[in-house]
Amino acid sequence: MKSTNQPPADSPAKAPLQVRKCAHPSPAGALPAAQSYEDHRRDDAGLYADILFGDATGYVCGATGKNPFLNAKNKYSFSPSGWHEFALRWPDQRDELVDAIVRAADAQVDLFVCPYLRVSEDRKRGSAVERRFIHADIDGELSTEKVQAVGGFAVDSGTEGHGHVYIALSAPVDVRQHEVLCRALGRYLGNADAKVSDNDVLRPPGSVNRKPTVRGVAASPVRWLVKP
Repeated sequence: MKSTNQPPADSPAKAPLQVRKCAHPSPAGALPAAQSYEDHRRDDAGLYADILFGDATGYVCGATGKNPFLNAKNKYSFSPSGWHEFALRWPDQRDELVDAIVRAADAQVDLFVCPYLRVSEDRKRGSAVERRFIHADIDGELSTEKVQAVGGFAVDSGTEGHGHVYIALSAPVDVRQHEVLCRALGRYLGNADAKVSDNDVLRPPGSVNRKPTVRGVAASPVRWLVKP
């Protein structure tokens, strides 16, 4: 998959905003006995979408990946024919988004969502409606204590110990401020990868991570690690 991220040089910049803490974040609780596994995943996916996109309007952009393989660098990849972008109007197609996330497992696909609404069906960098969150993709041991200390929330990406972290801001920021703050969050948490752009795609809770399947192991669930 060809990356669309174009992070700028890491240089000092003003970050005038303070983080808006989510109230009382806590680790995801146990599944109630009376609730089906699919209903639980649907609730997780719905909460994710509602928190990130709220009462704004725009397009939710994302992608699905099918038939994964390990490339020459031993990285999880998809062929161009196996990677498909999608766009759904928010909030009109909220239920379709949740359905797609939950049904990804049955469809045997990895599903990714851009956590920033777009002004059109194009996921190009800088085309977000607004940037009220920052994010970090942690490819190493993730401390939930650090996430909670800054009022963030986190998704277990399906790879053991790894996760995606989000923090709500007090007001929207521009593209440069957003990337500076995302880099700062990654440095604070440690083990962050290069995802700092407003057109990144990440794994939503309720979906599955099919990375283990390339080694003959069952896919892993993607679920809340720290709920908002």
